[in-house]
Amino acid sequence: GYLDGWFHKMLCQELEAFSNEVAEARHPRLIIMAPPRSGKSELFSRNFPAWHMGRWPDHEVIACSYGSDLAQDFSRKVRGLIDSPENKLIFPDVHLAVDSRAADRWQLDTFRGGYVAAGTGGPITGRGMSIGIIDDYFKNDKQADSQKERDALWSWYNTTFKTRQAPGAGIVIGATRWHE
Repeated sequence: GYLDGWFHKMLCQELEAFSNEVAEARHPRLIIMAPPRSGKSELFSRNFPAWHMGRWPDHEVIACSYGSDLAQDFSRKVRGLIDSPENKLIFPDVHLAVDSRAADRWQLDTFRGGYVAAGTGGPITGRGMSIGIIDDYFKNDKQADSQKERDALWSWYNTTFKTRQAPGAGIVIGATRWHE
């Protein structure tokens, strides 16, 4: 029932190029600014990580959002896609580890790849990433309008999030554009 349009096709092309650049350790960046309910999260936070990890199962993903609940919702969807019969047909060697399936952190079986979900500002220290995803870093316009909130997010991004990158890692950020 998913109805795609030009934006979705363009975004998928950009995500595929991004995935290839991560595989080539080219340190790519992708920023997606689109209105709420435009389908960006469905593509880059829910479907893209499962597809990328199917292609590159040794890659680790750290995915963050304004709150840990939303980040864990994304994680559950990605985990479910990897565990789906359809995914097993496309990527038959990629499976979830039986002893690591928590909503906030899980691993692939026989590969180094895994997934960590956290709220922005949350605990990701000690984890590494081939791909870092930040989806909706602010909950609403009130947070986005707060200089204190913006400063705290910028500090976390520079001192915690970016420091988790493996060599050549990529970062993709998607959100509603609140400011110029």
